[in-house]
Amino acid sequence: MKNFSAKRISTLLLSCFMILSTTSCNNTSTNTKNTETPTPETAESTEATPDITEDTVTASPKVNTSINKIEAGLGDLKLYYNKNWTYDSEQSEDASLAFTRGSTLIGVMCTQESTYQLPQDMMAKSLDVAKQNDKELKMIQDMKKIKVNGDTWYECVYKTGKGDKTQYSLQRTYAKNYYAYTVTYTGLKDDYEAYKSNAMTILDSCIMNVPENPGEKEAKKELIGELDAGKYGYLELKNDGTYYWYSNSSKAVDNVHYGTYACDNKIKAMNVTEGKKGYYLALFPTKYFVNGEEKDMGTYKIDLAISKESSSDADYRGINLSNYTVYDFVRIK
Repeated sequence: MKNFSAKRISTLLLSCFMILSTTSCNNTSTNTKNTETPTPETAESTEATPDITEDTVTASPKVNTSINKIEAGLGDLKLYYNKNWTYDSEQSEDASLAFTRGSTLIGVMCTQESTYQLPQDMMAKSLDVAKQNDKELKMIQDMKKIKVNGDTWYECVYKTGKGDKTQYSLQRTYAKNYYAYTVTYTGLKDDYEAYKSNAMTILDSCIMNVPENPGEKEAKKELIGELDAGKYGYLELKNDGTYYWYSNSSKAVDNVHYGTYACDNKIKAMNVTEGKKGYYLALFPTKYFVNGEEKDMGTYKIDLAISKESSSDADYRGINLSNYTVYDFVRIK
């Protein structure tokens, strides 16, 4: 049986997860205990969990007498593993958990970012890094949306390496406001297949409890409405959480991108704290039309810093945090 070295496993996990901030989540895995496991509500494509019987996250879990369940936590994530797996304290840090069995590894990572996160964006960046490290990477399962205990995750499966060094990886990503989580099950082919069913019970036991961002309500009160950015278009932020960015104030639907949005009454990416008349606005495009033809938007999100301290006759000044384009917005409604 071939085993990964600790250094190789840690390098793999870091290459699979883009850490964009300096704030990490806390590891609570060392305070383990025997406990009960609720039934995960996963998509049909995920493997069943035969030893978990509850059908909702909120129900009182039952003690499983066949395999002891041990609780571990990282930030606002809680999961349950069993004694078939070894908690690896050397590879588990403040922002990560690691469990090993044979040549396989279950790794959990978490960060608190400076902008809102999307799981599909996280996974796409992670795969880009993995492809740079291994040009022969082959996708086994493309990225898809799944449900785990009522929460939305994204999942993909790929393999790297050749021959007896072929390594399989199943990766899941989750995000809510500034918090980003990645869970990866990886190993050499024989062990990966042999332990996969049991590993999936651990991945499927993940329960998320990330808090809502209280700053969103105040930011929405300020930003909701219609804002004219002149040559840069016309932005409409609606009460229902959707946005439309038209090419101009005519609001013609043949030149527009639209989707959902979120916001905050501080701009963490620029160290603008609450009460400083600065707002963070994240746009999540779902459709993009140019002259009536649907196009690929090329991005999962647009991050904007909005300030009321405009130096022009505008009501707000906005800065795109990716390309630093400056917008002067005039409030119309």
